[in-house]
Order: sequence, then C-alpha cells, then structure tokens
Amino acid sequence: MMGGTDFFSNGIHLNVIEAAADAEQESWENIVAIDDFVRRVLMCKKLTVSALCGNAGAGGAMLALAADYVWAHGNVVLNPSYKAMDLFGSEYWTYSLPKRCGAKIATELTSKSVPLSANQAVKMGAIDDIL
Repeated sequence: MMGGTDFFSNGIHLNVIEAAADAEQESWENIVAIDDFVRRVLMCKKLTVSALCGNAGAGGAMLALAADYVWAHGNVVLNPSYKAMDLFGSEYWTYSLPKRCGAKIATELTSKSVPLSANQAVKMGAIDDIL
C-alpha cells in the first residue's frame, strides 16, 4: 500500500462526513469501510507492505501498521492517536499496534496525542525501516 506524497492516509474522510446530509450515517459508513479494509490487510494470505512517503494519522496510521512490513520516508510523521479528536479508534489497533511495539508503548501512543517521527517509530518497533 502506498499513499500520496503528502499523506499516506488519515483514515476516515472527515470532509465527506462534514458535507454529508446525514453526518452520523456517513461517519458510521466510513468507520465500517476502514475497519473492513484493515481487517482484509491483517487477514491477507499474501505478504503485505506499507510504504509511507507522506504522513499518516489516526486510522491511516493504523492502516499502515496492519501490514506485514512498514517502511517510511525519513521525513514521515505518524500520529496514531485519536485523543485530540476525543475519539476512540477502531481499525483493529488493539491487535496490530501491541503486536508491533508491545502493550505498554501501544497504550502510550493511543492515550497521548504525540506525533512520532519515522526514526522514533523505528526505535519503538511501530515501523520496520526508513526508506
């Protein structure tokens, strides 16, 4: 998986939700869609790779981390927290994030609204290497 040069993904599409006639329904549909996508990545029987050229936040960060291998450009910033939005993430982060960097670090990353540089993410085990 590879996002754009500015952003890998930020998860759900907040602009579409904001513009929707029924924002609550649109929010639910966005959450279900990204959860389904992440589940498919996690359950894929083939090798999966995330290559981040741009930043990833919230559900987009969790989507990237669901892959078997995660590589990022050295300038990438990950913000896996939902704290600033007063949301609790889904996207199977309770499975994939502790698997990558351990339960203690996973809890810290999701309970604080602190962005991570690619180098910090490698040191924590969240991503595998810098491109």
